[in-house]
Amino acid sequence: MKFKPESILRFSILSILLAGIIWTAANALRADAISKRMQSKLAVIQQLQEMKQQQDLIETSFAALASVSNTAPSLSVLASAAVTGSVAEIRELDSRALGHGWNAKRTEVVFKEVNLNSVADFLRSAETQRPPWRLAECAIAASGKADGWGTAALTMETVARQP
Repeated sequence: MKFKPESILRFSILSILLAGIIWTAANALRADAISKRMQSKLAVIQQLQEMKQQQDLIETSFAALASVSNTAPSLSVLASAAVTGSVAEIRELDSRALGHGWNAKRTEVVFKEVNLNSVADFLRSAETQRPPWRLAECAIAASGKADGWGTAALTMETVARQP
């Protein structure tokens, strides 16, 4: 059997066309998996960018803290200045390292049988310190003594330089 050039050409064209169809089908089947893999990589990149922004914000915060020259103000001094007629019970709860030479400090301050307006004055003076004290938790119980009087248990937080 002798092959004619025309039949060889037809067979070659058909083979190339069939190979192209198979190649296209295989790529179409893989395209979804590749697309999903690319989307997951893009999601990881986006998460990494968000983490970098958060880290930059933290670094900026530490830089701002470094410019603060004073240490965390004493709560006993603030309490005695703002609340008269009562001695505050102050107890340090915990302290944890933040990094860059700073600690996060939690302290409980309990005022018994005081005018609650003076507790608000204490909070105002504590939050205006540099670095400020922040009210994390608060429990107030009214007193039978008089209106506006009671017991206040405050959990305060601040940052302080490591000793």
